[in-house]
Amino acid sequence: MVRIEPRTGALFGFAAVAVWVVLYLVAALSTPGYTITGNRLSDLGNPSRPADWVFNSACILAGLFFLPFASGLGAGMREWMRRVGSYLLSLAAIFLVLLGIFHEESPYNLHFIFSALFFILFMMAISHYAVGMWRNPRYGKVSGILSVIASGLALLFIVAVVVEAVGGVPIAGGVVSNVLEHVTVFAGLAWAGWNGVRLFAMGRSRQD
Repeated sequence: MVRIEPRTGALFGFAAVAVWVVLYLVAALSTPGYTITGNRLSDLGNPSRPADWVFNSACILAGLFFLPFASGLGAGMREWMRRVGSYLLSLAAIFLVLLGIFHEESPYNLHFIFSALFFILFMMAISHYAVGMWRNPRYGKVSGILSVIASGLALLFIVAVVVEAVGGVPIAGGVVSNVLEHVTVFAGLAWAGWNGVRLFAMGRSRQD
């Protein structure tokens, strides 16, 4: 995997977070009746929605920007930890791109498959870094705590979706899984943003 300098990786991480949040807000505000409790995020990318291309673009662009961020993240950590984390996070980013390309109405249930793979790999990548970041002063305890929170929320969301699929009935009318999906994604964005700050500081200290 191509190595990215910490500051470069950080800038791509900031870009990924910013573009996703801005385009998400545009799509959400352009979709009448959209609520966090009543909708899944992917509903914004459904071709029947007025700003579907905006949300799908958010997933594609954020996924592409997260690729160099994934390569830069892990700098200052053990080689095996950085390598495994980079591959897991890069795969998650690729499936995020595919989520934007294959919307909810895509054939063969591709959207659901790519969504499941994204959240599973996202959870694995962040949980993989949790202890290492906690112990590494270059990242610190905040990075470790955010890793636990984001990966824990991702696990809860995955469990909720599995329970709903097996039981055939949405939990609390789908409110639980809808809210968990939104909270999980924003916790992940907070994790990426904070670690972008740590990466940028790391790169700056190397130049001083």
